[in-house]
Amino acid sequence: MKRIIMLYLLCALAAPPVFSQTSDSVTTIAPYSQDEFALWMKDLRRFEIVSLGSIPFVTFGTSLGYGFYRYFSHGMNSDYLPSLFSSGKDSGLSERQQRNLFLVSVGIGVAIGLIDFAIVQIKRARQNRAASGRQGSVITIEPLQAEAVQEETEPFEQEPALPEQPSQQDTVPLETD
Repeated sequence: MKRIIMLYLLCALAAPPVFSQTSDSVTTIAPYSQDEFALWMKDLRRFEIVSLGSIPFVTFGTSLGYGFYRYFSHGMNSDYLPSLFSSGKDSGLSERQQRNLFLVSVGIGVAIGLIDFAIVQIKRARQNRAASGRQGSVITIEPLQAEAVQEETEPFEQEPALPEQPSQQDTVPLETD
């Protein structure tokens, strides 16, 4: 029986080089274009990556925090000392406590993903608002007409008259109480 299994494994491992692709049939894979995926698909993928990527770190922190909470709430009894690298029955946690720790970790991971999604949406809205503000305010420069330029450059024929000084007859004394 062992010989049959070994012969099967040998044939299975030796077969891929026999049926490999020839050099004549080379295909070139085109990279993704900018508009190949909709924006909501990119946002959903980012949310998924951030949420699932944070779960291992959050689980470690949650386990550590809950272990120290149990240790200090039981008067620092050495039976409740947190053991981070033990699992199952060795950890001293019931199945329900382990499930709750995992669910809390998943909830925090999803919250981190939602916070990241909100930050990205706020940044995108600010960029769109700034871009639309720049497009809406168009400045047009119109050249001056030749007549207006000549009027402004001609010298004054007469000196402008200074305003007259008020005489004493024109002044009215202020009445004071």
